[in-house]
Amino acid sequence: QEIVCRAVAGSVPVDKGLRIKRNDSISEQCIKQAQLLYINDLNADGWPPPEAEQTKAPGSLAAAPLIYNSRPLGVVKILSNKTHAFTERHIKTLLLMAGFISSGFAQQLFQQAKELLIRDRDQAIKKLKLIQHQLQHIAHHDSLTGLPNRSLLGDRLNNALAKAKRSE
Repeated sequence: QEIVCRAVAGSVPVDKGLRIKRNDSISEQCIKQAQLLYINDLNADGWPPPEAEQTKAPGSLAAAPLIYNSRPLGVVKILSNKTHAFTERHIKTLLLMAGFISSGFAQQLFQQAKELLIRDRDQAIKKLKLIQHQLQHIAHHDSLTGLPNRSLLGDRLNNALAKAKRSE
């Protein structure tokens, strides 16, 4: 099982598409705990995890989980090559960003579910119309010959008489 880095910005070198083993990574811990992780000094705190080894050991890191329906979907991280780089304001901004991204995920999932429901409804309506048409045919045609039956003849005769009366 791996975690894949999907987007990157900033000056700390992290490769987009980087695959990180889930075991013991900061991302995995953030996902398991479903809460913010902040490490002031990666080297002093007994790391480096796999991310730090591949990113030339940044000095500090903060990771916030992306949560939807009480379930973590991923992680947003900020890295610095300086220790103690992030203030409380940085952390609050990271949490706010994680909330916005999670909200975007929720909106996307809602939209996809809505589209599926609309598609399923439209398919059900088409099936119902087809069945209705088939039932009308069965009701107005002989099942053995397929020719119009007395019911259809009576219906057509009534329609013709009504039309003749309107045109007088």
